Amino acid sequence: FGAFMEAANPFLPQATVAAALRSHVATLVAVIDAQALPTPQESGDQLAAYPALRMAYAHMDMEATAITGALSQQFPTLFPGAVDSTEADVRSALNMLLAEHAFLVIKSADAAIQARNIEYEAAAAALDANSVDLANAVGSIYGDAAGEAFLALWRKHIGFFTDYELAIIDGNQENQDAALANLVGYADEFAAFLSSANPLLPVEAVTELVQLHASMSLDAIDAAAAQDYTQMYASLRASYGHMQIIANPLTDAIAVQFPELFPAAEMMDEAATSTSTADSEAASMAEESAAEMPANTLELTIDTFIFSPQRVEVPVGATVTWTNTDAIDHTVTSGAPDAETGVFDSGFFNQGESFSFTFTEAGEYAYFCKRHPNMRGMVVVVEQ
Repeated sequence: FGAFMEAANPFLPQATVAAALRSHVATLVAVIDAQALPTPQESGDQLAAYPALRMAYAHMDMEATAITGALSQQFPTLFPGAVDSTEADVRSALNMLLAEHAFLVIKSADAAIQARNIEYEAAAAALDANSVDLANAVGSIYGDAAGEAFLALWRKHIGFFTDYELAIIDGNQENQDAALANLVGYADEFAAFLSSANPLLPVEAVTELVQLHASMSLDAIDAAAAQDYTQMYASLRASYGHMQIIANPLTDAIAVQFPELFPAAEMMDEAATSTSTADSEAASMAEESAAEMPANTLELTIDTFIFSPQRVEVPVGATVTWTNTDAIDHTVTSGAPDAETGVFDSGFFNQGESFSFTFTEAGEYAYFCKRHPNMRGMVVVVEQ
């Protein structure tokens, strides 16, 4: 494997890759050995397996960092950022910890529902250790008090997942519905908390992302309750992948909020200007984007609940195309939430899909997303 990697990328020496792979194997073997130990419960030493599993998982971040660094050296034009930057460290940590959270929520739920009590104890302890690590990451940026507040609030939604699991075990539909309602309400509370700490994180956008996290987790938990493990693991993978959609915009917003900590960070300039659609940077960005495209064509993206650029100027006869790069569906609808104009409406379109409209008359065309009314944009059409 080391020879294969070095042949593909000379910045990955065979000996270094081989040593890293041996460490990867060793951490996995530690997990397997713990699971294979004979115990009275015939379930292995789960109290040792879960801490070992966390170590094996964390080791993969080291592997990924090394590969990323080599790729950035091999293809500097494709990967211009610094792999050892503060922004990269924060992004990596948040992605790793939030994804681990999703995994442990579902694994602990499965153990609880199936009455694998010692495994549940181990998985729940690992889940709480993950929560502490997340709180420490938050505290390292916003201060210890903020980290402690985050931990208390974060543990709260884990408690609601536990309530849901207990209701399944007891066959109590009323309590199950109450736990679900609490998770829905929690999304608003958590979104308000994050937005108060960082105004670049809109309450509505965060609420929807957290609700999706809860929904995906509950899909997996319901599958575990039905002992449909094919579906449970499919839902677990979806939930795990979704956490990236939370971690990345969170990192972007932090980088913009604290430029002194992230001097090399240049992402999220659209988000930084989103409080004012007339901001000169947004207009400048639109002009640059338009200059790169044919005169009658302009491409925009929908990324992290933002139309980018938010304000563009095009000549009469130009076609504007919006491409959705979010994992959530959106619309491009002319007018405002309380005053649609009916000029154009994309309907809901998903990640990777596009909507195009040709502007044949001069004027200002405001637009928004029906699902996320705070998402706004403007197309200014001028006579040539």
